[in-house]
Amino acid sequence: MFILYYLVIFALCSLRNNRGVKWYIIMDEIKRLVRPRSGRMIAGVCKGLADYFGVDVTLIRVIYALVACCSAFFGAAVAYLIMVILIPQEEL
Repeated sequence: MFILYYLVIFALCSLRNNRGVKWYIIMDEIKRLVRPRSGRMIAGVCKGLADYFGVDVTLIRVIYALVACCSAFFGAAVAYLIMVILIPQEEL
């Protein structure tokens, strides 16, 4: 299931690469995957993924909803709970 999420997000990010998205990390700026405290609906997993990959949060939420429908909601719910546990919350 996680491989499917990774492939979908990788495909979306590679499409944006042709439009000038910078894929290098400046030494002063380190990207971290965190669950933000603002702009989230349930626990902030989709918003955190959208911020990390530089895509629109609505796109991530729609993809997650489609994957949830295809997996009879059980696999998507388990994956979401695992991400809530593993992804740290944004610091104040």
